[in-house]
Amino acid sequence: MSFKKTCPGLKLCRVLFLCSGNSCRSPMAEGIAKKFGLIAFSRGVIASEGLGADPNAVAVCAENGIDISNHTSTTLKEEDFQLADYILCMETKHIEYIKRRFPFYAHKSALLGSFCGVGEIEDPIGGSIEKYRETFKKIRTSIEKFVEKISSGHSDCAF
Repeated sequence: MSFKKTCPGLKLCRVLFLCSGNSCRSPMAEGIAKKFGLIAFSRGVIASEGLGADPNAVAVCAENGIDISNHTSTTLKEEDFQLADYILCMETKHIEYIKRRFPFYAHKSALLGSFCGVGEIEDPIGGSIEKYRETFKKIRTSIEKFVEKISSGHSDCAF
């Protein structure tokens, strides 16, 4: 799978992070990406609107100097695709959801974990704080690799 680089520069890249509930992984990814200077936002395919981020996700982000305490969960909508240059998904099922529901935007989507070779990034919900720390590290490393690839000026990102 590959998609074209559509943003003119790293600072102008608009990245949508997608998970299931928009309470753990994608809010952490959004916070990390913003630390890298990306324009980032997050959504969930089955999010309950208006809920806060999971307390463990908030705590792990805070340990790393990232504040996601004001995050509220939001369900993915078609207009979100128009705001994003890249859609980085936590699991294959999220990419499949896009292909089924919004096929016109499938070319913008990729598995976030593919950038650092971890594949899918599992949902830590209900797990220990250590599980959240492991998830945070996978997300951070994947975003670092994504930023490296985009910063290198490649015209294509192949996954």
